[in-house]
Amino acid sequence: MDDYRQALGLSFDIDDEKGDRFFRSSLVQTAFYSLFAAWVLWDKSKEEERIKAIAKGRPVPAKTRFEIDDAHSYLPIPFLDALLHDIRHPKRLKALGLEDHLARAIATLNRVHRPLFRARMTFPTIDEQTTAAAITYFYEPFLEAFDPKLRDDLGVWYTPPEIVRYQVRRVHHILKTELNLPRGLANPDVVVLDPCCGTGAYLLEVARCIADEAKADGDESAIGLELSRAFHERVIGFEILTAPFAVAQLQLYLLLDSLGAKPDPDKRLTIFLTNSLSGWRDSGDVKLTFPEMREEFDASQEVKRNAKIIVVIGNPPYDAFAGAAQAEEAELVAHYKGVELIDDIDSKTKQVKRNEFGNPKKKQRGQSALYFDYGVRKQLLDDLYIRFFRMAEERIGEVAKFGIVSYISNSSYLTGRSHPIMRKSLLSNFHDVWIDNLNGDKYKTGKLIPEGLSGAGTSDQSAFSTDMDARGIQPGTAIITLVKRAEAKTEPTATAVHYRDFWGLANAKRAALVAALPTGVGNLSAPYDLVTPTRENRWRLSPTMVEGGYEAWPALDELFPTSYQGVEPSRGLSGTVIDTDKRELTRRIQHYLGASNFDEAISLHPAFSEQYSRYDAQKEWDSVRKIGFSESKIVENLLFPFDQRYLYYEVSGKWLNESRPEFDKNLKGNEFFVTVPEPRKLSESRPVFSSTLTNRHVHERGSAILPREVQEGFSAERYANLSEAVWRALGVHFKLTEPTETARRFTFLRDSDVARDFVGRLFRVGFAILHAPAYQAEHKSALSADWAHLPIPKDPDLFEQLVAKGEQVTRLLDANRDARDVIDIVLGRERAALLGPLKRDDGSNLRPGDLKINVTYWGGGKGRWKPRPFTIDDAPNEMWGADVWGERTGDLYINDDAFFSHVPEAVWTYQLGGYPVLKKWLGYRQADRRDNNSLTDDERKWFRQMIQRIAALLALGTELDVLYQQAAANAFTAAELGIDR
Repeated sequence: MDDYRQALGLSFDIDDEKGDRFFRSSLVQTAFYSLFAAWVLWDKSKEEERIKAIAKGRPVPAKTRFEIDDAHSYLPIPFLDALLHDIRHPKRLKALGLEDHLARAIATLNRVHRPLFRARMTFPTIDEQTTAAAITYFYEPFLEAFDPKLRDDLGVWYTPPEIVRYQVRRVHHILKTELNLPRGLANPDVVVLDPCCGTGAYLLEVARCIADEAKADGDESAIGLELSRAFHERVIGFEILTAPFAVAQLQLYLLLDSLGAKPDPDKRLTIFLTNSLSGWRDSGDVKLTFPEMREEFDASQEVKRNAKIIVVIGNPPYDAFAGAAQAEEAELVAHYKGVELIDDIDSKTKQVKRNEFGNPKKKQRGQSALYFDYGVRKQLLDDLYIRFFRMAEERIGEVAKFGIVSYISNSSYLTGRSHPIMRKSLLSNFHDVWIDNLNGDKYKTGKLIPEGLSGAGTSDQSAFSTDMDARGIQPGTAIITLVKRAEAKTEPTATAVHYRDFWGLANAKRAALVAALPTGVGNLSAPYDLVTPTRENRWRLSPTMVEGGYEAWPALDELFPTSYQGVEPSRGLSGTVIDTDKRELTRRIQHYLGASNFDEAISLHPAFSEQYSRYDAQKEWDSVRKIGFSESKIVENLLFPFDQRYLYYEVSGKWLNESRPEFDKNLKGNEFFVTVPEPRKLSESRPVFSSTLTNRHVHERGSAILPREVQEGFSAERYANLSEAVWRALGVHFKLTEPTETARRFTFLRDSDVARDFVGRLFRVGFAILHAPAYQAEHKSALSADWAHLPIPKDPDLFEQLVAKGEQVTRLLDANRDARDVIDIVLGRERAALLGPLKRDDGSNLRPGDLKINVTYWGGGKGRWKPRPFTIDDAPNEMWGADVWGERTGDLYINDDAFFSHVPEAVWTYQLGGYPVLKKWLGYRQADRRDNNSLTDDERKWFRQMIQRIAALLALGTELDVLYQQAAANAFTAAELGIDR
C-alpha cells in the first residue's frame, strides 16, 4: 500500500492510526468494488444471453454462480483488475486476512435476487434530466454503512442532481454565448476536468450536453462515437478514492456500451486515480514497484503536464483528511496567505532538502501579506476546498488563454476575514463572476431566514438536504462561476461580480436553479445584483456581511492571554526525578542528595549519570545539594492524560530540562486548561484538565497551559487570566460587574474573586463544548490551523448549563481527584459497576501474580483485547446514541490468566492528546519495563476507573452536542468581546 500512498501524494503515515484506517479501508473498498463492478457486468452478460436464447427459441442457460475468477473476465478497469489479482495471491490473502472476506463477498453477491437488483439499481442513460441513476449515488450510503467515521473524515457528500445539472448547463451556455464556442461542451477543443469526480455525476451530465448537441445537429446515430472520443481524450475525471473511481469507470463503460461504443480494452477512459492537488509542476522522485500503479501515475502526470484544460467543474471536498499538506499543496495555500515560500537549504550540505516524495521542502520568507496588508493574525485557510480553488485558478486563470471554473463549495470565502487575498486573486484573474449563494448556514444564521427578508424566521435548509440525508451540510454553500476571456487582465475592481441569494427549503432552492437554465435567470429565482468589491471592503463577494460562525468566535488565546508550556524533565521516567510511587521518589532523592560525594551519589542511583542535553550531572548535584532536600518539592505531575506521577520539582539550574518557573509561581490552588494550538491529530484538539504541575507532552505535539489565574508584574495578587476587554464585555453581560464613576471604573476588576471564579466557569464552558463530538466533527479542518475557537453563549441560562456539564467533564478528566460520584451520575451505579473489573480466566479469586502485565502494550505492541457482543445488562443506554461505546465490548488481558472485563471497543480505542490512552498507560507499566514488578492494587483500581471515566465521557457526547448546537446558534463574536484582530 506504500505505492498507493506515494502515487497519490498522501502525506500521512501508514503506521499512524488515521493513515492505517484510510489505507485498510481503501484496500477493502478496492477489492469489493472491483468484485461488484465485475459482477454487474457479468450479470448483464448473463441476462443478455438469456434474452437471446428466448428470442431464438433455444434452451435458457442454466443458472450460474459468479466466481472470483469471473472478475478478471468482466472487470474493464485494468488497474483494478491487476490490483485484485495481486491481492488474490495466496501469500497476500494470508497476510491481509482477506480470504474469508472475499469468499463471503462472493457468496453475498450470489444471494442477490438479480432481476430485482436490475429493476431497482438503475444505471445512467443519455436522456436523464434531474433524476439520477441509483448507481451514481450508491457510494455515499455504502460508505455510511461500511465506515461512517471515514465517510465524515473524507466529506463524502451526495451532490443533488439538480445542482450538477445547473452547473454543467450554465457552463455549456457560457461557452456558447461568452466564449464563442457554438457547440459548448461538445466542441472538440473543450477539455473538461472534474478534479474530484467521485462516482462521475458531473462527467455524465457533460455527456448529456454533448449528446444534446449531436441531436440538435441531426447526428443522433453518432452520439456513441462522439462520446467515446470525448471520454478517451478530453473529458477528464480525477479521483483519489478507489471505490468511487471504480463506479465512475463502470458508469461510463455502461453508458458507452449502451450507445454502441463499447470502450476498446486497449484504450483507457480519461478517469484517473490521482491526487488533483499535486503533480502539476513536478512529480518528484516517486518510486513505485506495482506496474499498474506506475502506469496509472504516469498517465495522470501526462494529463497534468499536457492537457489544455479550459473548464474545471465539480464539488471539491471541504475538509482536509491528510494530517499535513505535502509541499505542492502547501504552496497552493501559501498564495492565499500572502506567504513567499523558498527552498529550504541544508546548512551543512548546502543542498535543497527534499520530502518523502522527492519534492523540495519549502520555508517561509518574510512576513505574511495577509497580516501586513489586512491585519489578519489568525487565518483559517487550510480547508481542502481552498486548495482546489487555487488549483483551478492556476489552471484557468493563469495558464489557459480562456476558460471557466464552476464550483459548489463552502461559502465562507465570500466574506471571511481570512480570505481577502484569495478574493482579490480571483478577481484579478477572471473577467466575470456569477455567485449563486445557496445559504443554509448553521453557524451564521442557524439555518433560519434572517430578519428583514421574506419568510424571516422560517427554515433555511442546506441545498444538500434530501430525502436520503435530511442533515445536509452544516456550513453555507454557494455556486461560483468564474469566466476568463481571451483578453488582457484587468484590475480586480473592473471584474463584474453578479450575486444573488437563495433562501428557504432545499427542494425549492434546487428547483429555482433548474428553472433558471440556461441563462441562470428565471421566474423562480431572484435576479442577479451587481457587487463592487474594493480594497476598503476587503474584496468581499457578497453585498451583506453576516457575522458568526467558527471564524468569528474568539480563539482560546484571545480569551486567555497568558499561557506557558508544561514542565519538561527529560530525565527518563524511572530511576531519577519522577516516579509513580511518592515514597520511593522521596527515598531516592533523599539518598541521592544526602550522599557524602558525587561518586557515592551516582553509585546509589546511576540513572542520574545518564547523558541528557544541557545536563551536567555533577554540577546539578552540587547545586541542588547546597539548596537541600525539601519534601514540599515532591509534587503531583500530570505526565500524560490520566497518568499522574510524582516529580521532585526543583526550578533552579538544569535539574529539570525545562522547569518553567512561571508555572511554579502560579501552581498552588490553581486550575489549568491544557490544550494545543494547531493540533496534528483530532484527539489533540480536545483539552485536558489539570490542577497540578503538568508535563509538556500531555499532548503529543506539546501542550500549552492556560492557567485560571496568574501573577502579573510585581503584584502578589493573582489576576483572572482573561483579557481586560473580554472581562468587561462578559462581566457586564452576565451582571458580574458594572461600570462606576470611581477611579476603579468597574465594581469588580480582574484581581477579584468574582473575576477569577468566572474564568473557572468559562473553562468549564470550554471543556463542555470542545469535548462535544459534533464540535470536533464540524470543525476538524479549522481546529488544525489555529487555537480552538469557542462559541460563548449569550443566554445566561445556557451558559450555566454548560458550566454544570463542563464540571462533569473536568471531573472525569482530573487525574488528581476521585470521580466515582460523577461516573455513577452519568452511567448509573449498576452499569458503572459492570465496567472494567479485573478477573481471572478460570473465574477464581485474584492472586498477587495476576497483577503483572506480561502482554505487550508498549510501542508497536497491539495488546490483547478480545471482543465479544454486548449483553442486555452491559449494553450502553440507548439514550446516549447509537454505537456510543462501539459495536461490541471486550476483555482486556494483561497476562494469560487475568483481564479487565467489559471494556467497550470505543473505550479501548479512545484517544486523547494524540495517544491511545489505555494502551499507553498499560505499556508504561509492563513488567519488563519496571523490573518485573506487578501493578499495585491502587494502580489496578485507578486503571479500572480510567475505563469508567472514558465510558462516561463518551456517554456524555449526546448531551454535549445539544448544548454546543444551542451555544453556536447565538454566541458572542470576537468583535462583540472587544477583541481586535
